[in-house]
Amino acid sequence: MLNESLKKNKGITLIALVITIVVLLILAGITISTLTGENGIFTQANRAKLMTKFSEYNEELELYKQAKRMEDKEFLDGSLTAGKNFLSYNTQKEEDKNGTIKNILTTITDEDLEKFEVIKGELLINTKDKTEIDVAQSLGIAANPYDITDDGTLESSNGNLLLMDDDGTLTIPDSVKVIGDGAFSGLDGLKTIIIPSSVTEIANEAFSYNGTLENVIFQENSKLEKIGTRAFRECRNLKSINLPSSLKNLGNEAFYYCTSLKEITIPGNVKDLNSYTFCGCSALIKINLEEGVEKIWNSALSYTGIEEITIPSTINAIEPNAFNSTKSLENIIVKGDNYIYESKMLMPKDKSKILFIANSYLNSVTTFEIPDGVKEFSISIAEYKNLKTIVIPKTLEMMDDSLLVFPDSITDIQVKEGNPKYEVNNKILYDKVGQKIVHCFSKDEIIDLTNEANIKGLNKFSFYLATNAKEIYLPITLEKIEAQVFDNCKKIEKIKIEKNVSDINAIFKYRNYSGTIEIDEENPYYYIEGTEGKQILYKKKEVNGKVENKYTLASILYEVGGEYTIDSEVKEIGSRAFHGQYKLKTVDIPKGLISIENSFNYCTGLEK
Repeated sequence: MLNESLKKNKGITLIALVITIVVLLILAGITISTLTGENGIFTQANRAKLMTKFSEYNEELELYKQAKRMEDKEFLDGSLTAGKNFLSYNTQKEEDKNGTIKNILTTITDEDLEKFEVIKGELLINTKDKTEIDVAQSLGIAANPYDITDDGTLESSNGNLLLMDDDGTLTIPDSVKVIGDGAFSGLDGLKTIIIPSSVTEIANEAFSYNGTLENVIFQENSKLEKIGTRAFRECRNLKSINLPSSLKNLGNEAFYYCTSLKEITIPGNVKDLNSYTFCGCSALIKINLEEGVEKIWNSALSYTGIEEITIPSTINAIEPNAFNSTKSLENIIVKGDNYIYESKMLMPKDKSKILFIANSYLNSVTTFEIPDGVKEFSISIAEYKNLKTIVIPKTLEMMDDSLLVFPDSITDIQVKEGNPKYEVNNKILYDKVGQKIVHCFSKDEIIDLTNEANIKGLNKFSFYLATNAKEIYLPITLEKIEAQVFDNCKKIEKIKIEKNVSDINAIFKYRNYSGTIEIDEENPYYYIEGTEGKQILYKKKEVNGKVENKYTLASILYEVGGEYTIDSEVKEIGSRAFHGQYKLKTVDIPKGLISIENSFNYCTGLEK
């Protein structure tokens, strides 16, 4: 009871004290707003304190620059850059390399160390505090000159231009953790990038299309973990970049067509060398893959200048065409037991597939024999026009249907006895299991396959080798026609499609506008309209018991220039119906249209 009484008395005493203070303030003519408002006593006192402190920082900076000018006449004020973890200027000496902004602002507090930087010799502050911003600006200190989010992401902004000096050197502030999407894409005059240890990610296209960029420098103890997709795409003058050991992820096309880059080391923490990472880096002669890298994806090193490469023992997956058109590559040193390189071919240990064939070998032969034991052939050798004959072993089970695998110079394909999947008959390579034509390599002008039995499909590029064909009569049993089947048939005058074909890819004759297509009148699925040079393929549909011949616009089989008016009977525009019509400018859509798929791919001139 005594304790409760004491607590109650203390509470009453405290309330009485507050009331007394308020009464005294009222009697003195002072209100709470006078104390704490925008112009209040406390606020003005804080402003005065900040004014004194920030003025002192400004004075220290000016004294530092003056001392450097006296020390070295070559010193340039505009080259001075400093932050929490770094300091640099044009005449910097070795003993100053570990300096920070504390060397300049000797009285700076730990709290202000997170806010202040020196860029181009000028003091900058990054803060959300309105009073700090007002005080800084009144002293000529730039406040928040670039956009950094609360989580440390430097976003794309015109203010970012302040970070690049007159010599083209861009110093990223050490308050930045992520260099945002496209933050410095296409920046004119950029030559050198200095990235502080605070940065953990360079986001997608952050420095893409910078044609003058030469060097990228990561400061010591870098924490960088990720370089995003197309981050340095087409930086064609980039010569030097030392990727930090902390790096874990390299995005697709990260260094796509960096044509001046000559040497690179991939740290072991990077597990995947992703698709097209260094594609088109024609000057790239040397690449060092450290132990720890596990996979090289499709076209990661295609069209490079690499002459020799060592495959680390940790590599457990290499996609076919990873080294596509890397014509200088002759020597591959394999560590570990996962791969072998023999007879100028890189293969997994079990020799089940070919991953790379040296250019010198393919150029030296007219007959290419796929080695016995190979089950999968998924690399393109289409550019080697010296090849005339292909020999397929009995072990081969799969060829990549999506690739143009063989050159159109091929006049003979042989399949060794015992192969369960492939056979050759009448100058046709068949997939017996899939009941498809893989390649017609006939050089005849008339190819009549009308009565070929059990053919239900045409693979992609299946008539690419039939370079002399003028008339092609497809099998009665045919049901499906894939994309780009007749791309290379430049002399074609007529293609006859029979009544059972129910699936025709819109780009089955991609950008090959010669000749005419005939479809059997009994075909219930497709209808073709127009004469040579002006044909349109439609897909039929039964609606309320009536067949509508033009229900779906399936494909435009001629080159459209300018405006195109879709027939009023059309209800749908099918997938890729206008694919690659780059001269198309205007499409007039009928009132009754109810559906449009991804119909206008690569229509780069389309305006309306």
